[in-house]
Amino acid sequence: MGSILEWRGDVYQVLACCGMFILLSWVLTKLLGLTWKRGLRVGDPHKGHRWFMTEILDKPTYCNFCERPLVRGGYCENCGISVHEECIDGATKRFACKVLVLSKRSYMNHQWVRGNLPLCSTCSVCGFHCGTEPRLCDLRCVWCQDKTHDHCLRSKSNICDFGKYKTMILPPHCISLTVESWRSKKRFVVREVVAPAIKNWSPLLVFANRKSGDNEGERLLMTFKSILNPVQVRVNSNPFMKLVPFHATSPCPRSCPYPSPHLHIPCPTIDKVGLNSMSNKSS
Repeated sequence: MGSILEWRGDVYQVLACCGMFILLSWVLTKLLGLTWKRGLRVGDPHKGHRWFMTEILDKPTYCNFCERPLVRGGYCENCGISVHEECIDGATKRFACKVLVLSKRSYMNHQWVRGNLPLCSTCSVCGFHCGTEPRLCDLRCVWCQDKTHDHCLRSKSNICDFGKYKTMILPPHCISLTVESWRSKKRFVVREVVAPAIKNWSPLLVFANRKSGDNEGERLLMTFKSILNPVQVRVNSNPFMKLVPFHATSPCPRSCPYPSPHLHIPCPTIDKVGLNSMSNKSS
């Protein structure tokens, strides 16, 4: 044994040491890489709008920046504002996007976007139809989806209750992020989720492939981002869409079936985003 460990300096011993060093470096790199891949990763919350360009819009639309009619251009997949391609820079500076994370607080105010309301929208204050004029008019909250006339806004409370989907939404003021660095790269990961004071609250995580369903996965992702917190909507390489109920105040089950038997999330994906560790940190 002693003769094996004794340093002789011959070529075989040098090659063996080099091989052991390379193997050890490879193992450490893989282990650190696996740690880097874990956790629920989110986009940079400081980047603002995520623009999706389209050749033609499927309903009458007006540019939120110049307020002229819009036939083709881009719209933000998070907050839903629409702009001409040449108006993107101006809109990015003027309008705040749907905020992903806020400092901890007990409530959140409405975040209003003007115009381009869904057809047959009804004002939540007076009960009459709104958004019907052929111009950029009236307002929609990007969180609770409430609609209101411009002149009715003064009669409405500033506090947002997240509307009819509040039990599925992860409020921005309930999320804490941490920044991780690896190989000169930086990413934001959800560090902690604190349950809000919402009865039967069970936020939903959505996993979908952008190209699935004849590329309809892209539209599904944008639809969910407009309703939920974009943090809850993730791109997945699996060809099937998955909807995952996530309970922040109780241990996450190893497999989380949704009401449809065909929609579920397997154990490896739950492990990868680290839901169990997040739920244990939540209060």
